[in-house]
Formats: sequence, structure tokens, C-alpha cells
Amino acid sequence: MRQTGLARHVGADAATMTRTIQRPEKAGFVPRVRFTSDRRSVLVEPTAASQALRRQAEDLWARL
Repeated sequence: MRQTGLARHVGADAATMTRTIQRPEKAGFVPRVRFTSDRRSVLVEPTAASQALRRQAEDLWARL
């Protein structure tokens, strides 16, 4: 998803979304990649590590 779309989805502004993504990006959960066709746009994608963490969180939530 584009970072701007993600910000809109959660109701945050662009600056807040940038700061919010920095920690999981440093941990290797969500790389930010610039589009080659539009260098202003940034794509945020989950990594395999974040998908595994998501499954764990969903399993824990289901147990609750």
C-alpha cells in the first residue's frame, strides 16, 4: 500500500505516518520502497517476519 493511502486509512497525516513506520521499518517488518515511476510515492509492504508476527497476534487474540 502507498504510505499516503495507509495514512488516510488510519486517519493520520503524512508526517505522523512517517514517524509511525520508522520503528517497524528499523526492526525489519515493513520496508519502504520508492516507486520508480513516481519518486514522491512510497510503498509500504509487510515482510515475511511481519506476516509471521501477525499470525501469532491473531492466534493470541482468538484465544482471548
